[in-house]
Amino acid sequence: MASVQDETKCPQCRARALVEFNCRTLVEVVICFCCGYNARTAPTRRKTKTSKYVLRRTVHAGCGAYRLTAKNGIAQMAVFHTPLTRATIAQFKRDTLRESLQFDTTACYLSRWNPRRRQVVMVVGIFPKEFLWDETGSAEDSAHPAEDKPEVS
Repeated sequence: MASVQDETKCPQCRARALVEFNCRTLVEVVICFCCGYNARTAPTRRKTKTSKYVLRRTVHAGCGAYRLTAKNGIAQMAVFHTPLTRATIAQFKRDTLRESLQFDTTACYLSRWNPRRRQVVMVVGIFPKEFLWDETGSAEDSAHPAEDKPEVS
């Protein structure tokens, strides 16, 4: 499998988003583990006057994201395509506090995207700072001023 991974600014919340391009299938995926935004661009076979392939883009605005980190350092991250329910939030809290599952509660988080206020709301935990743009970082990072940082509450 030949793929290239990079980071970009999330178009929804302005945090760091993961970009993965598969060189064999020509599929590009953008995922933000802050707000849950994700987009997939893939070639689709369709007859047109100029070519046989058309790029098709599928975008999910995102409803939030989570990270579960075990005490041994292994983590699972995912995004939500549907709004979080009270039951989902309660289950997340129960699972992270359950001693038998051995989660590192300081590294786990659950976030929700608030479309009205256009900001990320942390439901459980603290969002890792490495996902936020660093205004004093490299030249690439300095192109993103502090006012472009996502609002995390």
